[in-house]
Amino acid sequence: MATSFNGYDKSPSTQGIDDGEGHLVTPVGLSPENYFIANNKKSAPLSMGTTMDMAIIRETFERTIQASEMFDVDRELRAELKEKLPLLLPFRIGARGQLQEWMYDFEEREPQHRHFSHLYGFHPGDQINHKETPELFKAVAKTLELRGDGASGWSMGWKINCWARLLDGDHAFWIYSRTCRNVVAKSYGIYTPSACIAQRLARRKGERIKSKGQF
Repeated sequence: MATSFNGYDKSPSTQGIDDGEGHLVTPVGLSPENYFIANNKKSAPLSMGTTMDMAIIRETFERTIQASEMFDVDRELRAELKEKLPLLLPFRIGARGQLQEWMYDFEEREPQHRHFSHLYGFHPGDQINHKETPELFKAVAKTLELRGDGASGWSMGWKINCWARLLDGDHAFWIYSRTCRNVVAKSYGIYTPSACIAQRLARRKGERIKSKGQF
């Protein structure tokens, strides 16, 4: 979603590209650092309306609307965002039951790539959860299953958080234990922030973390 300016007063205005089905999407983006297999059978990184981009934009719209209402400012911008928010390309579920990484259900060049940036709306965001979006919640679980449990250290920490948010503390603990064993056995550097452990402990028995998106 690009930001432009109208006239000389520098008032912000949002712009988007129509996908031909009435949805607003980004004109081009990527899903770090994965590639997909295009129709010509070649791998490519760029496409319209990548899932991570759309999730970040949706979150930005929602937070801006909330702040505008809280402080009673930028009423025109608020009205524009409210009008365009429901037009943003929604999350989509692919043929394998997974959360699509791109606008189209492309095949990944690396099906078990350590990145899963398209889950931003689930973690660290709060657009996907088991109560309000149960089907998308299941799609997130399927995505993680397809990605597998192996990865570099920091990605393991990311997976711990995601499995904790999926209310599967046992799976989160298994990955955490495996990460610790790898540190002892291979002595490689890892990045597993304490937030991972906090997520697992809070979610193991289904407790709700009060501060959404904190971890």
